[in-house]
Amino acid sequence: MAQGKRCVWCEEVMNSVSWEMFSFFEEEWNVCNECKSKLAPISGEICLKCGRPLSKVKREYILEKTCLDCQRWVEKSFLNGLVHNRSLFEYNDFMKHVLTLYKYRGDAEVGRAFNSMFSKTITKSYKCIDFVIPIPLSIERLYDRGFNQCDLWLEKVPNRLSNCLVRIHHEEKQSKKTRQERINRSVKMFRVSNDDLIKGKTLLILDDLYTTGTTAYQAADALGKSGAKAVYSLTLCRS
Repeated sequence: MAQGKRCVWCEEVMNSVSWEMFSFFEEEWNVCNECKSKLAPISGEICLKCGRPLSKVKREYILEKTCLDCQRWVEKSFLNGLVHNRSLFEYNDFMKHVLTLYKYRGDAEVGRAFNSMFSKTITKSYKCIDFVIPIPLSIERLYDRGFNQCDLWLEKVPNRLSNCLVRIHHEEKQSKKTRQERINRSVKMFRVSNDDLIKGKTLLILDDLYTTGTTAYQAADALGKSGAKAVYSLTLCRS
């Protein structure tokens, strides 16, 4: 008897029953219901700036529905180009496992499970966007990994602009820095390769994880100084 499709995350044979919460994104997922159930979609009240669930923030750290990290970014007036960030999922243990398979073990199909979700989210919620820009890797990290995980997520997006933003420095992974080190980072991370492409344009940057906002704010700052009209951020997950 022929076996059905196997889940790209756990490799178990999938049944044909769809999980209702993800019915909008069911097409081409190739992920079993059990794995889907381990994801934590972000819902409820969120920080208006970074999209963090406010249920995860101490009430004394919230000011006008904005978390403490975002209040600190607002104080850094030279980094004011980001309109806001939105994230699809919380960064729980299972999502960490999925991203490890995708980014550090080089299994591109693990990540492609999210392609249709990103495509539909961008089409539905970001109609004002002129271009979508994946956050770039350094040359060294791109060589090691073999692909840019964010660029692959945009394979179905016709208005992606993959080579406009360039990472200047190859550095220690953000995950190895303390929270304060990331927020206080002063060295510029990005430059724009062609200002004329983005002048007067509304842009969406795409990344895998939003933690303190350093990457998103640095990218938005570079794009804004090169003439972008507005910069939004969308990430797969929010820690």
